[in-house]
Amino acid sequence: MKFIYGENAVAKRIGLTRKALYRFRTEHMTEGVHFDHVQHDSRKKTALSEAGLELLEKSLVSGLLTDGRSVTVDMTDIRTVALLSGLPTGTGENQRSKVGDQESGNKEPENSEKKPRPVIGLLMAPAGCTGCAPIEAVLIVAKPPQNVPNKRMLVCTVKTGQMPAHHVEALTDSGGMAYVQVTRSEHFVFGMEIPGRHLQGNIWECARPCPRRRGKW
Repeated sequence: MKFIYGENAVAKRIGLTRKALYRFRTEHMTEGVHFDHVQHDSRKKTALSEAGLELLEKSLVSGLLTDGRSVTVDMTDIRTVALLSGLPTGTGENQRSKVGDQESGNKEPENSEKKPRPVIGLLMAPAGCTGCAPIEAVLIVAKPPQNVPNKRMLVCTVKTGQMPAHHVEALTDSGGMAYVQVTRSEHFVFGMEIPGRHLQGNIWECARPCPRRRGKW
């Protein structure tokens, strides 16, 4: 069993607080199967196995970690970001060199054509379109933040009239909800409009600093 995915990096990428992921780990994961403590960069770190990541993904989809709301995440992206460098994978490869090879393989030739700049006024590209500008939209807080267990996540809807319905479906869950990552949710209120930037799946981030006062920017 290989424990090669840093727990803190996984939590940050998904949008969970370290406390929330720790509680999930202690209640639903088995040490030595889903997680373990490994030596990395002269420090002890908690790392997840492939089985641990799969269990976490299933719990996000089922809504166990998000108050019943299904959340989809790009596990391939999380595996790349959370990989602890210098530890051997199941194939015996070194993590640092493997990630380096992936990065070098993604680089474009120096003489390749530059990507065209987005044209103002055109409809946004579908979610996941490579080389396109990030999708931004006005979101509306659809659930009181105090009722959301994750204090770094807002449950929102996309304000109508900004994009076609099939775009909204691609950027939200089956119930039309978007999950917005914030540094803290205490000053957001139900019905508040916020500028959002799409990250992946139904996960967004707030496109400006959090408000300093409750309900006001």
